[in-house]
Amino acid sequence: MPAIQISDELDANLDQLVRQTGGSKEAYVSEAVRNLLEDAEDLALAKERISRPGRRFTLDEVERHLGLAD
Repeated sequence: MPAIQISDELDANLDQLVRQTGGSKEAYVSEAVRNLLEDAEDLALAKERISRPGRRFTLDEVERHLGLAD
């Protein structure tokens, strides 16, 4: 695992989380990085797909089509 530096405040918050939950710093940092990477991948995919030509659908249209509209 690469060494990282975090602010004293963030380190204190992480220490508090570890004390409250019994987890480990390494597990929480790994989870945070995993989530960040997944979000970045999702955003890149969304940007790529929205740049494609074609019909767009609003959320209301999708909900109506799926029978989810109120």
